[in-house]
Amino acid sequence: MELKLLSLTQKGSFMKVKHKFSDDDRQIIEFALKNEKNGVVKERLIAVNMFLQGLEKNSIAKQLNRNKDTVGRWINSFDKGGIEELYDSRGGDRKSKYFNIA
Repeated sequence: MELKLLSLTQKGSFMKVKHKFSDDDRQIIEFALKNEKNGVVKERLIAVNMFLQGLEKNSIAKQLNRNKDTVGRWINSFDKGGIEELYDSRGGDRKSKYFNIA
C-alpha cells in the first residue's frame, strides 16, 4: 500500500512524501497495539495505525490532540525504521498525555 503525506521543505514549500507500507506492517502494528505497555509508544502506534487505515494526518492530529507535524514525524519514523523508531528517546520518565499503562 502506498500512502502520500505532505511534508514541509526547508524553503517553506510542501512536497509529497510517499510511504510504502505493506500488509506485514499493518499486522505488526496491530500486534504491537495489543501488547505494548509503554503509553508513549502506544499513542504513536495508534497514530500510525490510523494513517494505515486511510485517515489523513490532520484528522489524526485532531483526534489525538497533537500537532500534525508531530503525527507526521511518527509516521515518517515508522516508515524509516519500524516500531523501534517509535520508542521514546527523550529519556526520563515522561508519560503520554492519554495513556498511563503500568
